[in-house]
Amino acid sequence: YLDKINDKTYNLILRENAILKEIIPHELVHLHQYEIGDLKVDRNKKVFIWKGESYDYSTPYRDRPWEKEALKLQRVLWKKFKKQCVY
Repeated sequence: YLDKINDKTYNLILRENAILKEIIPHELVHLHQYEIGDLKVDRNKKVFIWKGESYDYSTPYRDRPWEKEALKLQRVLWKKFKKQCVY
């Protein structure tokens, strides 16, 4: 997962068996969401703020609109990345 520390610092935490071709583009979408202000986290209130609407931490993963967007766009980003790379 991507953890925003402050305005200039993010930590990307990967599980040992993470599938990088899925995780990296997915988390890049979240980075973009943070940077344009669509996604914010209020750790004190334990809420995510997506485009001005608050979602409790307990909101199921698949019901989070920022995750739906990242899941959709990660495939697009990976395909574009593969086209640009020479193996």
